[in-house]
Amino acid sequence: MKNLLITVIALFTFGVTWAEKTPAPIETKIIGSWKVVGVRTNTDRKLTSKEQKEAKQLKKAVFTFTEDHHAKVKMFLSSSNVHDGYWYYNEKKNVIHVTDWDNHEKDRMRLWYDINDDGSLSFYVDETPLVMDVVKSND
Repeated sequence: MKNLLITVIALFTFGVTWAEKTPAPIETKIIGSWKVVGVRTNTDRKLTSKEQKEAKQLKKAVFTFTEDHHAKVKMFLSSSNVHDGYWYYNEKKNVIHVTDWDNHEKDRMRLWYDINDDGSLSFYVDETPLVMDVVKSND
């Protein structure tokens, strides 16, 4: 009985320690509002005029992901705004999909992400060379 008790305590302690060291899944990490604080490129080539326009719009963007999978994407003067969207994470492709709430089949936006050394996030916009550095907003 004493050995069983010691084993249970050891397993519990290991489980708590392991859980504390395991990083939160991206589904948990991205919940909240994210304000873009910088836009950069991941290429050395010159941006096209369309990409330059997109970069300018992204500089004022705010992404909101809620726990119940609602998504809002607010960009300055942009037709890319998503007022009531749906987000989900595709673990196989390692990408965050944003769709309209009433049509989950068609992506409005796909975002890849990096967790930077300081714990902050960067979002990569699909099919563009643009990278957004974001910070969690208190709004």
